Amino acid sequence: MQHEKQHLYSKIGYPVRTVILYLLFIICFSTGAEAGTNRKYYSAKLEDIGMQLYDHYKIDCLTVQTSIIDGYTITISHNAFQEICHIGFKLFPSVLTKQNPSPVYQFVERYLLELFLLRDDNAINRQLYEDKVSVRFRGERRKDVHTALLKVLSELKTNVSLSITTDNSHYSVLWTEKDHPLLYLRFPIQYELLWGMNKKEIESHFYPDLLISSSVVTGQEDSLSVSSENMQNIGNNRFVWNGEWYAVRSVNTNRYYEQLPDGSYSLIYSLNRPEESVRNLLVLPYDRSVTAIVNQKLYGGKNLSFEIPLIQLLNFCRQEGCEIFVGIEECDSKKIRGMMILLNRSFGYNHVMHFNAGPRMLEHPEKYKIEIQLYAYVPTHNIHSLFSEINNYK
Repeated sequence: MQHEKQHLYSKIGYPVRTVILYLLFIICFSTGAEAGTNRKYYSAKLEDIGMQLYDHYKIDCLTVQTSIIDGYTITISHNAFQEICHIGFKLFPSVLTKQNPSPVYQFVERYLLELFLLRDDNAINRQLYEDKVSVRFRGERRKDVHTALLKVLSELKTNVSLSITTDNSHYSVLWTEKDHPLLYLRFPIQYELLWGMNKKEIESHFYPDLLISSSVVTGQEDSLSVSSENMQNIGNNRFVWNGEWYAVRSVNTNRYYEQLPDGSYSLIYSLNRPEESVRNLLVLPYDRSVTAIVNQKLYGGKNLSFEIPLIQLLNFCRQEGCEIFVGIEECDSKKIRGMMILLNRSFGYNHVMHFNAGPRMLEHPEKYKIEIQLYAYVPTHNIHSLFSEINNYK
């Protein structure tokens, strides 16, 4: 992981067919997610916040999009199926959140509301300790967090400056007024914390969210102009465009080309060069009509099996902010076996996909499919457990 990138978190339009599939999934396949059976809230935590707002302030989150408590604006967002997917203080302007997408906004808005609703300072400080979240008010740590929070929230309504920074492990958010700090938060890049869900609950959303994603390729990376300046000749009319690598150089985002008689370069995709072709297939958002047979390993030793267009699976992960790194363990005339690591730096997780396919899939995708064993949402800090396995890849 040589450098950091900012990833956009976006949702696209939902075709009628995928909406129907999603609804059928909800009706026919209950995963036992902790978000509740009525599907009015995307997560159990949001449902709990909604219940507290109704009990204490008579705010019905199911019927309003904004409300006021103690002079502070609460924002409530719904997804395409009218599930509540966000509740929090309105702290960030819409222009900012649209132009510079980040998981920080919704987390901070929701988390500060959670602290506000706890009320008791001992409970608040215990929660901050458990979540490894640091909060400072005007540059100081305060034990009376609830009182300090009430005061600073009113100050954030005025003209203040905002900065959001990140490293490989934490986000930091700072509001200042005339170069004087007002509110500072530092919290780990940890997907369970950022989403407010545990791993079991997050896993239960993967397949239904995948169903409503699109298999339409919005941009062809292989059409990017290439020249001899960014190509490395690896022999036998094969050229590699070197991308990034993960843990070891053989697990990477490289793209492979061949040179045409006119001097231009064309992506390799043929049965004669299966390894380079499969790498291109997985790294690039290019629809080759390949179908994936997926076996998702779930929390508690359970499994979920399904078939999906490969492009839809990979595009969904890209739209969530994942980079795809590919390693090949075995490649011959009968079998191609390897692993994909789909890294999401913004949320701190990896999807690990072990794949197995026959080279004939490249020429006859209507007959041959790629088999994938999926381990979703592996914390980035746990990926080191795979290093001994990664070393087998070439």
